[in-house]
Amino acid sequence: MPHAHLDARTTIRASAHAVFERMSDLSRFNDWNPFPSMDPTTVSRHEGPASGVGAVFHYEGKRLGKGRMEIVAVDAPRRIDIQMTFWRGGSA
Repeated sequence: MPHAHLDARTTIRASAHAVFERMSDLSRFNDWNPFPSMDPTTVSRHEGPASGVGAVFHYEGKRLGKGRMEIVAVDAPRRIDIQMTFWRGGSA
């Protein structure tokens, strides 16, 4: 199975704790996630704890495809490791 690694960085005018709390809470992922607005057919759901290790976010849409994100490790407030699984790609 192919694997990929993504390391993204940006500067945000907020405390590391505030950003970490927001990013690690998958129950509120769609509060800031830009992708559902690109595909109004998208349906998503959260399972497990709201945040932290074991939090899971599922999505499926005609354009976005079908996938799953799970928080597998955290180093608060510096790092969140997310395992992403893509079952089906969407259409452009």
